[in-house]
Amino acid sequence: IYCGHCEVFCPSKALLFNDRPEHRMTLHTEDHTIPPEVLSLYMKKRRSIRCFKKITVPEDIILSLIETASYAPSGGNRQPVKWLVLHDPAKVRKVAELTIEWMKTLLRTDHPLSHYVTRIIAGWRTGRDTICLGAPHLVITHVPDGNPAFMVDAVIAMTYIDIAAQSYGVGTCWAGFVMMASSAFAPLREELALPEDRKAAAVMM
Repeated sequence: IYCGHCEVFCPSKALLFNDRPEHRMTLHTEDHTIPPEVLSLYMKKRRSIRCFKKITVPEDIILSLIETASYAPSGGNRQPVKWLVLHDPAKVRKVAELTIEWMKTLLRTDHPLSHYVTRIIAGWRTGRDTICLGAPHLVITHVPDGNPAFMVDAVIAMTYIDIAAQSYGVGTCWAGFVMMASSAFAPLREELALPEDRKAAAVMM
């Protein structure tokens, strides 16, 4: 399944897996181990950021995070996850606006969020970004439509982004409302312009 374990664990180093030679690196013993207490503290310090600075994250940092996340595990190592980055804050704002429009369609319905979205919409009307919280960027995973297992793969990959981002000094927050709207609201799907056979799976501010 092209996972590379055959090469790593071959006792006589007889196997060479050369699918991504540009990613080959030499590791030293000290590179293999992070003290458990250090890793544990790093992960415990992770926070959801709900107030973003009005500065942009350099594209090379976002690309580095995605490159790291490309090593996330997936079922059968199928690696179905692809990425969409909205780097323009104006486009992020448009996604937030469309998510609010989706929420308005839930009012006075039997949708489980019907009562909850009332205060989100009210906050938006006061000028606050109650959807994307003023984040300058959105990172979106998308996967082939039709296989629920691919959605899990996408969440795992996005979790890599979430954990790695703090080492770059970048705050993150899962954009659950945008995720739900992207599945249910045609205008938002059109705005994201994903291929017809793929669907958004996880969204990160």
